[in-house]
Amino acid sequence: MFDHALDVSNAPKNYAAIAAVLSVGEITLSSSNIGLLKARFKVQLTAQDNQQPVAKANLVNDTRALNAGDVFCAVIGSLRDGREYVQQAISANCAMILQETTEQSAHGQLTWFEQVPGSQVPVLSYFQLNNNLFDVAKAFYGEPQKSLNIIGITGTNGKTSTSQIIANLLDYCQKNCAVIGTNGAGKLAHLQTIENTTPGATELHQLLALFSEQNITDVAMEVSSHALAQKRVSATLFNTAVFTNLSRDHLDYHQTMSAYAAAKQEIFTGTNKQVAVINGDDKQAQSWLENWPKAQGVVVYGRDKHIVDYARFAQALNVQHHANGVSFQLVTEQGECEIHSQLLGDFNVENLLAAIAVLMVENIPLTTIAKAITQLVPIIGRMEAFSSAGKPTAVVDYAHTPMHWLAH
Repeated sequence: MFDHALDVSNAPKNYAAIAAVLSVGEITLSSSNIGLLKARFKVQLTAQDNQQPVAKANLVNDTRALNAGDVFCAVIGSLRDGREYVQQAISANCAMILQETTEQSAHGQLTWFEQVPGSQVPVLSYFQLNNNLFDVAKAFYGEPQKSLNIIGITGTNGKTSTSQIIANLLDYCQKNCAVIGTNGAGKLAHLQTIENTTPGATELHQLLALFSEQNITDVAMEVSSHALAQKRVSATLFNTAVFTNLSRDHLDYHQTMSAYAAAKQEIFTGTNKQVAVINGDDKQAQSWLENWPKAQGVVVYGRDKHIVDYARFAQALNVQHHANGVSFQLVTEQGECEIHSQLLGDFNVENLLAAIAVLMVENIPLTTIAKAITQLVPIIGRMEAFSSAGKPTAVVDYAHTPMHWLAH
């Protein structure tokens, strides 16, 4: 449940962000309370310890990351109840508290608690705040995703590699792509550590706001089954949604493979607002494709002979592995070309096909895609080869599931 605040220089500074939160929650306050809130957010709050002006306000649901002037979300999490930290947030000189309530009748009630003599902090009750935190954070930060093309990648294996391949290829094609995932968030050369593969709603929107002000154009984002099941992300966030594969994993949380698959499927909107990119060689994907929503466009990739039966596809033929990488013939509905890559391993053929399909969605020509792939270098810790003259080649790889090793 906990997220850490990032340095977003254009983070909300005034009542407008709170007004957006009230609007998305369909909350109507009295004119007197509105006046008090406006007055509170108009005056720059100062930290109690050094009396320095607060430059920004972030939405935070971890008191460890709370700065003076921030808005604290006291959500009821699966492990901890954030309402236990309300007094701590008040003592940290927060500007306001959104406190989850389990009583729908309490939704929108505003109370005031003494912060320091002569100063009170507003506490707004919000029904099922944890379940609605994505939309609340989206409103608070002014929907930064509107200026971004966001590509979500889910699946048991391949998320990290595929997201980094996509980012590298898009950068080569004159885009400006950041990543969010296992290795961190930001540009690949300057990743900052994040707590979870898929950040929680408040940290995610802080990142998107940061990317927006940095003139990032595209984001390749790993999306975990946990984040989808817990509603930490919404399918509507993704312009393109990628599914890599499904194999046995995370059953301690999901209990059954059907529940695990259902969580992964939550990444798709089923509407024409999103394009899906799906591994047609995967059995779970094949079952989805049998009843695919007509409204949603889909690009199917893989090596099976039936891949070409789909209207939009990316197929690999004549795959050849060698000491310096892999090559194959790429067949698509747009034409064919030869692909040569320094990436090792059979599973990287699937990762490359997924990335190729994403670039096809972006209307990048096959010739440009093929040239960009030749520039790719092995991803750190993912089938990374080390060799020298007269000595065996060593390959370093991180695998967290049995199927990942079998793919080698």
